[in-house]
Amino acid sequence: MDSRFEVTVGAGTLMAGSGAAARFPHRWTPGGVTVKADFTGGHLLHLAAAGCVLNDLYREAAALGIELKGVRVIAAGGFDTATWRSTGIDYSVEVSSDAPADQLAHLLEVVDQVAEIPQAIRAGATVRRVGLAPPSRPKVARADRRSPRCIRTFAEGLAPAQVRRLCSVAVPGFTIRPMTAADAHAVAAWRYPGEYSFYDADADPDDLAELLDPAEWGQRYFAAGQIAHHELAGFLVVKLTGQVAEIGLGLRPDLAGHGLGESFLRACLRFASAAFGAQSCPWSWRHSTAGRSPCTSGPVSRRLSASSTSPTAGFMPSSG
Repeated sequence: MDSRFEVTVGAGTLMAGSGAAARFPHRWTPGGVTVKADFTGGHLLHLAAAGCVLNDLYREAAALGIELKGVRVIAAGGFDTATWRSTGIDYSVEVSSDAPADQLAHLLEVVDQVAEIPQAIRAGATVRRVGLAPPSRPKVARADRRSPRCIRTFAEGLAPAQVRRLCSVAVPGFTIRPMTAADAHAVAAWRYPGEYSFYDADADPDDLAELLDPAEWGQRYFAAGQIAHHELAGFLVVKLTGQVAEIGLGLRPDLAGHGLGESFLRACLRFASAAFGAQSCPWSWRHSTAGRSPCTSGPVSRRLSASSTSPTAGFMPSSG
């Protein structure tokens, strides 16, 4: 996701704890909302979209009978400085809730369709300066020279499909969100010990290049954090064909071998269902010489297997 002009709004358990965030009253939550944004036109444009999405998540959740513990929305995008047209706005949603994944996925789809400010931005609007005309001057002021560009930016520069939702979902134990540059470089630096070193990102130049490609972040590459520790714990790659999701994943090296593999895999499958609408997920893994995976604490064949035909991509006990 383009990190330029990035803004973050949060409510409930996902409010920002930083003192740099401003806090405002909120009709949907007693604790208010936190806002992290610079005071520039680009940031405020993106803030309008993010704030609307957050509000509508609470509104539509109440209508659907879904309890939300917390919501965080991050919106970002850039501008073509030659024309001052927006290059598009991406927003990601992180939701903390005990509701089933299919209900949360439905909620996100509803909000993406009904959120008023994203709709207005997608449609475009004419921006006009009103009031008394300034005294005539031999030269047009710099602000006036830029006004037509600003009008084009909003009215013409945002094509109908350029406000995009990138899901982030809180599942038991983990929060999965679009990958950032910091996440990607952290994963690239991970080193697995001994026989597990073939899991290192730079063991395959093509894999490393894909991991570090910003175009993949939030589209196929996602970061996973442990809810209890608020730090990067793993990564997820989702490649969707129809309703079938092919996933790749990995835990941070120091977390491998501690029994987190099954819960992390379940979290990734739930995310693929909630964020992408995946109905099935064929599963395969690369074996090391010991037949173990950095996502499990025992031999892979004895730990678990994933069904490639189950509509919920669920687990079934392995007889091996």
